[in-house]
Amino acid sequence: MLFHYHLWTPFVEETERFYQQLGFQVTQRIGRYEGAFTSFDPPLDWDDFREQPILFRIIEMKRGAINMTFGYGKKVMFDHIGFLVTEADRLQILGRAERSD
Repeated sequence: MLFHYHLWTPFVEETERFYQQLGFQVTQRIGRYEGAFTSFDPPLDWDDFREQPILFRIIEMKRGAINMTFGYGKKVMFDHIGFLVTEADRLQILGRAERSD
């Protein structure tokens, strides 16, 4: 089952706004602020923290069963697709990876 897809972007606020226009809702924002990871989750919005020097590591947005995450990066770049698997599937995947050396 698809769990999420993840990308990096220097345009964090704009990316969030783009996905909101597609019907996604912000469920989580985590950023490094003053040396510590801090949550900026809703009901906070960009007007509450836009002027603070936050390095967002993950913003999670959902629409129905679709989950996407993104964070600050120096350029726009797709990172990975995450899949939700059972423990048995995980062990099988790891076994295949070990045998593929």
